[in-house]
Amino acid sequence: MFCPECGLKLTESGSFCSNCGARLPVPFLLPVEPAPMPSQSITADTSINPFRSHPQQSSAGYPSYPAPAPQPANYLNGYTPKLPPEDLFPNWKPEAPAGKRGSWWVPVLIMAVMVVVGLFMLFGGGEESRLQVSAKEPWFSVEDGTLYFDSSLYTGPEELTVPDSVNGIRVTALSQGCFQDCKELTTVILPEGLRDIGKDAFRRCDNIRGIYIPNSVKSIGDNAFYGCKNLEAICIPGGVNSIGENAFDGCGKLLYILYGGTGKEWKELYSKTVTPQTEIHASDGIIPQNDK
Repeated sequence: MFCPECGLKLTESGSFCSNCGARLPVPFLLPVEPAPMPSQSITADTSINPFRSHPQQSSAGYPSYPAPAPQPANYLNGYTPKLPPEDLFPNWKPEAPAGKRGSWWVPVLIMAVMVVVGLFMLFGGGEESRLQVSAKEPWFSVEDGTLYFDSSLYTGPEELTVPDSVNGIRVTALSQGCFQDCKELTTVILPEGLRDIGKDAFRRCDNIRGIYIPNSVKSIGDNAFYGCKNLEAICIPGGVNSIGENAFDGCGKLLYILYGGTGKEWKELYSKTVTPQTEIHASDGIIPQNDK
């Protein structure tokens, strides 16, 4: 390249002419010849460990990368590739895919739960086999037709009318000790359909003065009215075929028993004296208690 002012041939790079100092129009750069390329070609060094992650230097001075490990012909068809040597990974164990691992027991568990629920519903899951609590009167509950009463929850009047059903389940019996030690009640009216009055059903109900027993009742348990010291009158239907031991013991104020059967039937039903002042009115007249 030559200087545009003095015409001197320039041999060095620069922005100004070394002879006249004129400013050169563009930065002056001398061409540089490219270095000759080596004749050797880059080849893969197969002697290098294929499991190393960094490149190695080949004999030609250029980086050499490991060749890809050979794969089976059917690798792309879903088969597992060749496992690494055991000496490199001694603790390595094959694992199932994450989405498949342990999934076999899920359907088995579901089937087992369904079988248990089915058996429960078939043999023990009926409506009358579970304790049912009344929504409106939570002091009443029933199981298999047997009525239970919780005096600690009772907030009703002194005169109690027992329902003939709880949550659609018919009441057929009073549980053992159903109203035992209940001090809040003075009168109890039992429902039609009741068949059995359990043992100790009204034991020590101190304030009860009267109890209505329906014609459907067939049996009265032991000590059913034991200790009802203020009980004054009670009705016993003629259909009752058994009265337990000591049913009226401690009923010091019991004046009247209205019995639906005959005097003879009463003597066969309950031979023990109730109290000396109790009058038993049968369908054929008053039964003298000292005439057994």
